Amino acid sequence: MVKKITSAALAAVVVLPLGACSKTAGTKVPGATPAAMPIVETHKTEVGDILACIKKSGAINGIRFAVALWADGTGQTNAVADGMTGTKLPQGTSATYVSGAIRDAGGIALNRYENNTNASLANFGGAPVQEAIAKSIQRDYPHYVVTGMFTSLDFTGGKTVDVRVAGVGPMANTRAARVGFSTELVTPGSGRLVADSKMSRVMRFKEIGIGGGIIIGNTLATGQVMKSDQQMLQAESLEDPISLMVADLILQSFPKAQSACGSQFGKLMPSA
Repeated sequence: MVKKITSAALAAVVVLPLGACSKTAGTKVPGATPAAMPIVETHKTEVGDILACIKKSGAINGIRFAVALWADGTGQTNAVADGMTGTKLPQGTSATYVSGAIRDAGGIALNRYENNTNASLANFGGAPVQEAIAKSIQRDYPHYVVTGMFTSLDFTGGKTVDVRVAGVGPMANTRAARVGFSTELVTPGSGRLVADSKMSRVMRFKEIGIGGGIIIGNTLATGQVMKSDQQMLQAESLEDPISLMVADLILQSFPKAQSACGSQFGKLMPSA
């Protein structure tokens, strides 16, 4: 049986928190709170250890890798959810994680995903600057090119529980998203495939809470308190998975790295 409460009791419950938040005339409004320090993103220990192992082996020391623009092949967009600006996954800039992984593994990363600066310099600097840029690119011509993309983004269902006894009970909801990745190591110019790596990562969402209802006089009042925990779709689908795939490309292509770090890598690399 659903319990009844008086209108006076309900008013007391509602007025107290509202009164605590009210502002009287002449009250000084607090200033803005200091901004939090930025989060420094670093490799997790396991991924960093693999890259450090490759660097220690010297397998790619002095090898130049041109890093291409990271592509989004999912074709999925979202401009309505909180924080969304039109796409569900980062565009292009994920290539920075490829560059970082190559550097940490001891190689030389060449930025070929941001070409606007050179284009502007060549446009405004004229023939002498164009010639200088061309000579610089020829001097640092890459041995390999690394390309990458998001290949799929799937949202999966999960369990939903809502059990009420006498109007009160627990609720739970779980969902997940699966992001697919692909990277390739190719030769410059010809584009001949040297190695490729594919993997996926699952991000999970869960929500738990309690809901209830009471009768106030002749009126039914209902409510619920929920807490959600969602892994970050964009942040958690970037650095570590991309770095793992870069390590995979290197291990496939350089026997010295495979010999030194292959067993360590095999324990961590998930299947696609």
